[in-house]
Amino acid sequence: MDSESLLDSFRSLMSRKKSWERRDTVTAKHNVARCEIRTEAIQSVLKGRGEVIELVDRAYKIVRR
Repeated sequence: MDSESLLDSFRSLMSRKKSWERRDTVTAKHNVARCEIRTEAIQSVLKGRGEVIELVDRAYKIVRR
């Protein structure tokens, strides 16, 4: 996957995570954990490429390091 596709996936996961965090059920807690694992995986792939996702003005963008 290219960096932009990974960033789109990351944004989608963060949106879903926020939605699940508002609910207080066992399923919601499991889904939040899944989102966290997936976002960490995306971040590690980008870090391996020398890129990092940063939150800038309430929007995520990729910064090359």
